[in-house]
Amino acid sequence: MPAKRQDKSERDEVHLQVTVPRRLKHELDVRAAETGRTKRSIVLGALKEAGFEISDEEVAGPRGGRE
Repeated sequence: MPAKRQDKSERDEVHLQVTVPRRLKHELDVRAAETGRTKRSIVLGALKEAGFEISDEEVAGPRGGRE
C-alpha cells in the first residue's frame, strides 16, 4: 500500500528565498539536471551534511525524489 501523501499544511514547511551568486545558481541547476534530483533535495542534503537535523524523508521531499 503506498504511503499517504501529506498536503503542505501537514508537512509544516515554509517558503525560503535566498540570494546567491549567479554562478552558484547555474551550478545548482546543472547538478540537478545531471543527477535528476531537485534543487531542494540538493540544498537540504548539503545542510544535513553541515550538521543540520534533517531526515532522509525531508531531503527526498513530498515527491520522494532520488537520493
